[in-house]
Amino acid sequence: MYPLTMVHLFWLALAAGFLSWVFFWLVVPALTGLPWVPSRLPRAQRALEMAALQPDELLADLGCGDGRVLLLAARVFAARGLGVEISPVLVWWTNWQARRRGLAGRVRARWGNFSRADLQGVDVVYFFATQKQMARLGPHLRAQLRPGARVVCVSAPMPGWKPQTADTRALIFVYEMPPTEGGLAAYLLEQAEKRPAAPPQCPVAPER
Repeated sequence: MYPLTMVHLFWLALAAGFLSWVFFWLVVPALTGLPWVPSRLPRAQRALEMAALQPDELLADLGCGDGRVLLLAARVFAARGLGVEISPVLVWWTNWQARRRGLAGRVRARWGNFSRADLQGVDVVYFFATQKQMARLGPHLRAQLRPGARVVCVSAPMPGWKPQTADTRALIFVYEMPPTEGGLAAYLLEQAEKRPAAPPQCPVAPER
């Protein structure tokens, strides 16, 4: 066997660091929750506007990833942000970004599974996930959130809940607790009934 030199040790440490990064950044979220898919900031801002996020309200981002939605909430809406994230690397990254931007007093992330997160005192919950994940989270939100709190679902509606408002083109759905039963279909039917009927068209004689 060849003796290990400093060069060998350097490359071994580099490889171990890279594998650890891949494990905590990608594998852990994929196995225990959802793989990280970054939210587009214009879409996230539209979602927070629809939820009427107010200054000093507490926004919880479940599966906060790199913390971009929390930082947006603090910077644009003057809100406070709490992130719950399964990847310790992303938790560290979010908290480092908050400190770097002078927002450490308003934004923090903690390690944990969002399906068991403590949401007492939260005003708005932001959640980007599949409909299957939404269905699993629904009972936890009912048990944890106070009346009047808002839930923002991005990419899929919450099964069985009727949105308070929705942008079906951007796939943003906002609910107020306690939720109204009926699902998205009830909301769309209600919106269709509110639209004014089109005025009758006068028949046009065919040209000769």
